[in-house]
Amino acid sequence: GLCILPLTHQVLRERVWLWRAIVFGGGVLVILVTILGIIGQVTGTQVPGIDRPLREGRLGGISGSVMTYGYTMQFIFLLVLAAWFPTETVKRWITGICPDRRIWFGFLSLLSLTVALGVYLSMSRGAVLGIGIGCLGFLVVLRSKRLWVLAVVALLGIGWFASENQARYFRSLKKDTVRYAQWKGSALAFLDHPLFGLGHRQFEKQSDVLKQSYGMPPDFRKRTYFRGHAHNNFLEAFASNGVFGGLALIAFCGFWLTEAWASSDGRRFFVPIVLAFIASGMVENTFTDSEVLHSILFLYVLSHVVLRYEEGKPAAAT
Repeated sequence: GLCILPLTHQVLRERVWLWRAIVFGGGVLVILVTILGIIGQVTGTQVPGIDRPLREGRLGGISGSVMTYGYTMQFIFLLVLAAWFPTETVKRWITGICPDRRIWFGFLSLLSLTVALGVYLSMSRGAVLGIGIGCLGFLVVLRSKRLWVLAVVALLGIGWFASENQARYFRSLKKDTVRYAQWKGSALAFLDHPLFGLGHRQFEKQSDVLKQSYGMPPDFRKRTYFRGHAHNNFLEAFASNGVFGGLALIAFCGFWLTEAWASSDGRRFFVPIVLAFIASGMVENTFTDSEVLHSILFLYVLSHVVLRYEEGKPAAAT
């Protein structure tokens, strides 16, 4: 699959129906997953075939996985936001896949409301943090004073509503002792195995034993230790894969950010996404979650489709 990825840009450029399937098919699936998830929360019944129990008060799509759903939706939120402010090239592309502006406006409006509601109901503070940092990057890219003013007003309004209705968003991380313990434990594991780490995803499997061996206090009142990932993409990479794995992940983020910035058409779509991935990855381990990782790599491929398209355009007359 990786070997044929460089050919995808040519395939996507030549087949408009494929873009329609990606945009409209993906949008319909996002709406469907969110609606089914809300129905499951209201009725207390899960989609047949899904064994994961529902998280009370937190939307997790149809799978019930709040982290997977919330952190995937943060990327979709930023993509939809950028779709409201397309460049001239992207406007022509949108006209190509959907000539009727009313249909496009209705679809984008419904998708926007669904995604915003889904992210909020997931109660994923890290995903909301990623969206906030991504939106700041988006405002920097657009350089619009009016949007800055609107963003401040919207932020104050949403913040007030969340503080009145959902105290979770304002709960201090200092109360989350398990998360702090995972950060400290993974950092100590890296210092203990700096070159190659413990092995891919091995911190997740050994974290309880490791924290105890490092003399760290138990995570729970019953004198037990939590076992799980580092709740941080970068600490997890350094602990499990050593200095080479940690630097490789940092390099991936850095190169992707510079590549996205170099794209005049894709800058407002992909720079916010990379920033969101970096920011939310500071408080949650999303890079080893298969569903979120799948979304990240899919977006990475799409960003390079845009880069390849721009490389093939004729140079502007001077």
